[in-house]
Amino acid sequence: MAKKFRKFLAFTALTGAACAAVYYVLGNKKDVSYDDDDNGSSDFFEKKTDREYVSLNADELKEKAGELKEKAEDTKEVIMNKLNEAAEELKEKAKEAAEGVGLVKDSDKETEDFEFEDFATEEDENK
Repeated sequence: MAKKFRKFLAFTALTGAACAAVYYVLGNKKDVSYDDDDNGSSDFFEKKTDREYVSLNADELKEKAGELKEKAEDTKEVIMNKLNEAAEELKEKAKEAAEGVGLVKDSDKETEDFEFEDFATEEDENK
């Protein structure tokens, strides 16, 4: 029985290999016809392709890069000016806070001498 099983296994392996070889040969069959010139040689680099290539113009690219650089410098300058203005405002506010601008300690009057003013409205005056 083992002998028959080995023969069957060998037969299926060989049959599978043969089928795979036939499938490979028939599946990878390519059209190998060349459009040969008069001398029969084909030049790979002379064949025309349907591709469109993007032309790179270094001058145009340098010009655009220069424009972008100028815009970046202008933007940088504007941002630096705004930051400097904001820093100056913060310095002024800090200086005012340190000096106590608008606080009681700057006034000449003492807090003891402070008198409340009477704010009378028109209704109070009519009464």
